[in-house]
Amino acid sequence: MIDWTLFKLLLKKDWVKFVSFLVGIVTMTVGVGAYFPTLYHTQAARDAMAVVLQSPAMTALFGPSKLARPYTTAGLFGYEMLIWVILVAVVANLSISVANSRGDEERGIVELLLARAMSRFQWLNTLTAELLLFNGILTALNGFGLMLIGMPGHTIGGDWLFAGLVGLTGLMFGLISLVMAQVFGTARNTTIGAYLFVTLSYLVMVLATSLQAPNWTWAAIVAWGTEFGVYSTNQRGPVALLVLGVLGFYALAASLLARRDLDAGLLPDRPGAKRANWTLKGPLTLLVRTQGLTGVVWLVMIFVFGYAYGSAFNLMDNLAQTNQVVSNVIAGNGGHTVVMNFLVILTMLFGILSAVPGIMVMNHLFSDEKKGYLESLHAKPVGRLRLFSGYAAFGWVLSVAVLAAGLLGMYVGGLVNMTHPLALSVFGRAFLGMVAPMTVMVLGQGLIIGALPKLRNLIWLLAYLAFFDGYFGHLLKLPTWLGKLTPYGWMPKVPVAAVDWTTSLWLLSLAVILILFGMSWYRRRDLEIG
Repeated sequence: MIDWTLFKLLLKKDWVKFVSFLVGIVTMTVGVGAYFPTLYHTQAARDAMAVVLQSPAMTALFGPSKLARPYTTAGLFGYEMLIWVILVAVVANLSISVANSRGDEERGIVELLLARAMSRFQWLNTLTAELLLFNGILTALNGFGLMLIGMPGHTIGGDWLFAGLVGLTGLMFGLISLVMAQVFGTARNTTIGAYLFVTLSYLVMVLATSLQAPNWTWAAIVAWGTEFGVYSTNQRGPVALLVLGVLGFYALAASLLARRDLDAGLLPDRPGAKRANWTLKGPLTLLVRTQGLTGVVWLVMIFVFGYAYGSAFNLMDNLAQTNQVVSNVIAGNGGHTVVMNFLVILTMLFGILSAVPGIMVMNHLFSDEKKGYLESLHAKPVGRLRLFSGYAAFGWVLSVAVLAAGLLGMYVGGLVNMTHPLALSVFGRAFLGMVAPMTVMVLGQGLIIGALPKLRNLIWLLAYLAFFDGYFGHLLKLPTWLGKLTPYGWMPKVPVAAVDWTTSLWLLSLAVILILFGMSWYRRRDLEIG
């Protein structure tokens, strides 16, 4: 059963998050869909792009190709956009689910709810109902939106299959995060576990397509939607697999919930040491101790991620040498190789991804403050500037290390698999080109945390815009000024182009100014506790 009073309270609490995610995802889906017909005016253009999209490099990014002749605008849209819309929907569901499950349990809200006439399963059912409502509205808006724009080659069945796959996959990952909330004892570990599961799932897809092992793509849950051939073959039968996945993960979450204690996860907490060691002697070492596992996970996963893409470089090069269409479309102008031009996209991708852990560390400064974790530090002679500087320094160093690990992974992957691997200096140039914009993102978040912490989630819109422009800007022929709204849009296309040291210098100067203002405001503003 569902507790409808709690359901209404959840909607009242989450309506801003609901509206923000719904507007963002639907705008992304319908907006790009409306723009797609202007990209491929002729059948020859669609055929050429279809050949490119079925190359090993593209299937590593978008998943296994189910494109079927005659290639249509809707078919190309379905293949290029589905995995990215799904990933954004997954992030939305994880954000809602973790905050309302393990997050509320940490804050003691669930204990108060269970003190009244409410069972644990009513609480779980109510959380699930909220996820159902969110994904149901998302499915409806996407479905009607795609019907309204009517892309060439679309069908009503294809429109609703696209929308349904996004909604069902998002719901399934929302329930997976509820499973993680039963396993782990803190919201932080639940979030790490959930995003690690998503990352591993995507990496399985990348490796399976790169190694041309299509049967293994079924092990990548996040890529199940790519197996349906949206707008091409429109296979509806496997939808039952997603439904079974939703029911299975709900049953697993309910079963695990019945087996654990309140305010505890199934994984036992490690007992602390009898005496504190040197890692707990200061705020910076304490931060490294508490965030160290997260940093290690990021470094390992981004290295594997880079290696997976690097291992596809040789396949791309061989395909370009035997297929002139692929060579002309991907290589573009300037005589650069297919691999080098694709490396430009990947460099931008890793530059944006590397900013994420640093931003998360800065966000932890506010969340730790709000939860009261820092009260014992504020009660001691530890200045706010020292505390703020520690978080900023650790976040920036972690982001730099993650960027280096991703690019190093690509270099090693190419070194192992390519006949003529790219020089290490190429990846060094990519690293130097991405450090400055990444620094602006991380230290710019310091300004937001110091001055207006309630607006801290706006940085994710900027990161998403940078990714969308860097990844789809050339494909969709987006205006140049759009990229200039993010720090990444000011840098040249490294490593094909040389590093613009003048631009790097003023971006780094801007980052320093932003963090100084952030430190000043953080020192003067009231602490938010509770």
